[in-house]
Amino acid sequence: MIRLLIEGEAGKAEHTFWKTLLDATLNTYEIYTTHGTGGAEAATRQLSNDSAIGDIAIVALDRYTWATYRRCVSILAYAARQRNFTLYRVSAQSFESIFVSYTRLPSLVMIKSQIMRAVLNEVAGHINAKMNFANKLGGYAVKMRTLGLTADVGTQERFVAWLLNQVTLKPASFHISKSKISQCWLIPCCTAHTNTQHACPSWRNAPQAAKPNKSFWEKMLDLEAQSVLRLSSHSICILQ
Repeated sequence: MIRLLIEGEAGKAEHTFWKTLLDATLNTYEIYTTHGTGGAEAATRQLSNDSAIGDIAIVALDRYTWATYRRCVSILAYAARQRNFTLYRVSAQSFESIFVSYTRLPSLVMIKSQIMRAVLNEVAGHINAKMNFANKLGGYAVKMRTLGLTADVGTQERFVAWLLNQVTLKPASFHISKSKISQCWLIPCCTAHTNTQHACPSWRNAPQAAKPNKSFWEKMLDLEAQSVLRLSSHSICILQ
């Protein structure tokens, strides 16, 4: 059985994304949520106690809260040795950093501002290189003010979440916020659109004979290969 540890509770974007992925590939799995960081140790110990020989535990917690992340991994690593289950870690600083680091994101959404596009590309580079960029948050806030926007630069995690929310506003079918992940991340590529305002630029700008037509699983493999997920301790292909 796959046992997945995440922060987002049911109904939130993070939980919806992982549940959709697991539903598409597995008959048996369990998602454990820490409800932020407050319940991290309790959820981790529950996962540990539930795991048995042959199970696979996957940690997909934010690494921005490093002390919490390290404690959870330590508990599971010890339990894995005792109970002979396998432990893997998702290499993402946060759920939102997966999508911000996705190199194809700019071709899927409508970013009219070159300043916003440049900041997205720079932040994606930092995430893919596993760099700390807290010292750049002030500069990003200044750039966003030139666009009439007030960025949340309280922490790297909050800025990445804010940035993802902003750059995916259009088309609405690709929008990702803390509370919601829109349908184009959860279904196969459309083969026909009656309302082109909801289509991604890749679909809208391609000739009719070359419209994108990827299955959901093909989209997930591409997301993995072209984002920080490719650096995980094991490929999400394990879910096949």
